[in-house]
Amino acid sequence: RSDYMPLDITTLSLIPDYDHNRKIDDKDRQRALKKDPYYFWVNDDDGYGDTEGTGIPASSLYLLNSPKVNGTRDLIDYFPVYLDIAKMKALYSPGSYKYKLHHAPSTLNLVETTLTPDAAGKYLTDVPTAQELAFAKKTPITFILLTLNHIQI
Repeated sequence: RSDYMPLDITTLSLIPDYDHNRKIDDKDRQRALKKDPYYFWVNDDDGYGDTEGTGIPASSLYLLNSPKVNGTRDLIDYFPVYLDIAKMKALYSPGSYKYKLHHAPSTLNLVETTLTPDAAGKYLTDVPTAQELAFAKKTPITFILLTLNHIQI
């Protein structure tokens, strides 16, 4: 049996890079707290490898359902989000609680990285970082047990 405890936005925050400056900072945090919408697109083009594909939307449903990133060309379609759970960890010890991220109806995927908020968009400008993530595993966000030792806070 599992017990669920809903948490409010002051305990848990998902903070995107609103201004696309490749950093997640206090300006982005303030917008997230105001619940500003963040606009992004569906990654349904045929970009793969380093330079292959046309980039035309709706050109590849196969790649959309791929279990991994499809090369450095595909990374342009991803956007960084900082999962800020520092307050939650202080209130609810990871030794006593399991942290789960849930989203329905599984329209989003997660690629875990070790990038810090200050370097959230490094995968777009740094070749070694892009190559490291080029074929990273995507995890559909339906029900994920967060492994806190893999998330930098």
